[in-house]
Amino acid sequence: MIDRMETWLAPGLLDAMDGVPADSHMLRFYSHVAKLDRIGMSLLRAGLGLVLVWIGALKFARYEADSIVPLVVNSPVMSFFYHHPAPEYRPYMNREGELIPAHRQWHQSNGTYAFAYGLGVVIILIGVLIALHPVLPQAAALGSFLLILMACTTLSFLVTTPEAWVPDLGDTPHGFPFLLEPAGWWSGTPSCLARQW
Repeated sequence: MIDRMETWLAPGLLDAMDGVPADSHMLRFYSHVAKLDRIGMSLLRAGLGLVLVWIGALKFARYEADSIVPLVVNSPVMSFFYHHPAPEYRPYMNREGELIPAHRQWHQSNGTYAFAYGLGVVIILIGVLIALHPVLPQAAALGSFLLILMACTTLSFLVTTPEAWVPDLGDTPHGFPFLLEPAGWWSGTPSCLARQW
């Protein structure tokens, strides 16, 4: 490792600085900087864990549960969780903060809240598994793998949910959605999974 660093940093450089070769100072510097990788990965895991616990906890809020109905009911993989088929949800959608008792009743009969609570528990569990890395790296590896599956599921919603597609109302951007938020999960998850071993 040191030989590779010496040839990369300063091949043949032995200029003396206070009686110590200059490349020794650089090796020490890079050695300290390389240790920051552990801190960065720990911060990344903590951040992922915190955000996942937050997202999971949001699933216990009724407005959040109401808002994921179009995503779940239109998914060929997840639609079986609900009792009513795809187009029936449209008249019962609520805006955030809006309370319409008849809509709430429909969501109750649809299984919207039961599914959202279960999903919230799963997402919180994934966040906790990732945060357990310092104590149980194997659990964190499982959590990272589950997060990759969750990200794939989230990305599939962009294709299966009609409301995600931009309608052609005269403006030039329409069709496939220009959303990039789910891609953010891909930035840290694979590196967390790869670092488990």
